[in-house]
Amino acid sequence: MLLRLLTRRNLLHDHFRRCATSVAPDVLPPPPAAKERAKRKPEKIRELEEHFSAKTLDRFPAYLLKRGSQNTERFYLASQEAARDVAKLVTADLAEDTLLAEVNPGSGLLTKELLKSKKVDRLLLIEYDDWFQEGLRQFEGSRVELKSGDFNGQWKQIYLDSLDRGGRLEKLLEGLPRKRWTDEGVNFRVFSIVSTLRFFKTLLYSVVNQKGLYGLGRCELVLVVPPLLYVHLTCSKEAGYKLYRSGSVLFQLFFEHQFLGKIKRRDFLPWPANAGNRKYRTQHWQLGLVGADEWYVMRIVPRADLHEHCLPDNLRLLAFFVTQNMISRRNRVIPALERWIPHCGARLILNQNYVPSKHPIPQPSKSTLSSSEDLPTFRRSSSPLHANDFPPKMNIFTEFGELTPSQVLTLFNEFINWPDFRQSPFLQTMEQHLVKSPNPFSGGREVDGPDEDEELEEGKTGS
Repeated sequence: MLLRLLTRRNLLHDHFRRCATSVAPDVLPPPPAAKERAKRKPEKIRELEEHFSAKTLDRFPAYLLKRGSQNTERFYLASQEAARDVAKLVTADLAEDTLLAEVNPGSGLLTKELLKSKKVDRLLLIEYDDWFQEGLRQFEGSRVELKSGDFNGQWKQIYLDSLDRGGRLEKLLEGLPRKRWTDEGVNFRVFSIVSTLRFFKTLLYSVVNQKGLYGLGRCELVLVVPPLLYVHLTCSKEAGYKLYRSGSVLFQLFFEHQFLGKIKRRDFLPWPANAGNRKYRTQHWQLGLVGADEWYVMRIVPRADLHEHCLPDNLRLLAFFVTQNMISRRNRVIPALERWIPHCGARLILNQNYVPSKHPIPQPSKSTLSSSEDLPTFRRSSSPLHANDFPPKMNIFTEFGELTPSQVLTLFNEFINWPDFRQSPFLQTMEQHLVKSPNPFSGGREVDGPDEDEELEEGKTGS
């Protein structure tokens, strides 16, 4: 009984206290001043408002105004000036009647600039976010077509299609022009902003299997990429193992690339996440590749003569050869190959086909020297492939990391043309590997360092 009385007393006391301190609606305190409201905003919102106008920010959903997540795959241009600069780079040498596809057009800033160019006869907009779909319909017409799809996330569609054969990737690429690989010119050009290594692994997968995007022919890509990812793809062996990996070799074997220019990182959304402090980031930070204020614009196109140096049926063998033999920085050429074909080292040391290389070291073209003079010196300019580019002075200590991409290709062609190759366990091992993982570029932790995806993707490096 005493407990009930005390409880009621406390309830009555709380009720009268709230009534005494309440304020009538007509005497509410005035709203805070504009400056006071601004102080209460999160710091990242204040930074955005200092860089972009309020009208510009209203065109984007709230989630794009946050810092980029670890797996950001969709970026949107938010600066009119940057859109003009990018439009000039994308349309600079666009061939007549060539389809141009813009991935993630967002609010349409770049779309407007592209349509001002007389070179753009056909423009395809590929947008995944429903937020922008309605606003982009205003551009539809005789020159513009709007399509819904996640172009940068093709790796997801390949994986899901492998589970249920849903045909998602085929639907995404439906209606795009087709050409044979050896036909002159490209079948269409694509512009996108890419930050993940998975996107480029998907391109390599497409070239090797002649499916997906590169099952349509030689599509040309104009991409905005982080400096770290650009250098990883285009670097020479002098860059060291942290950057010069199996992906670097295969990319340079399959594609020709060209540096076009730079774009400020803060001119597109979402803004980068804050960088972490993992140890391997420090090495890339010292090279100026992480946390950079500018990203690089590059153009890539598959090599027209690729099948002359490596037959289409051998591309899968080449991909497995490179990824397996460059899995460790300590992997030496002769001991690695003798695991497949015993006593083959003598053939490499006493190579009867060896001819001293007379190929000059490729230099950047004059048109790009002024715009790329501050790029890392160990990046490799795109150069033609050579059929007889044997490594000089091969010995038992020669490592795969010491070979150029063209030398790796020559070594591979020599390896598969030996009489005892067909009886070696190499083919059986590759088939077993493909049964477990149909995509040889699906990732995985390598022996001497962290996963490439973790190390090189934009969101996790904060670049």
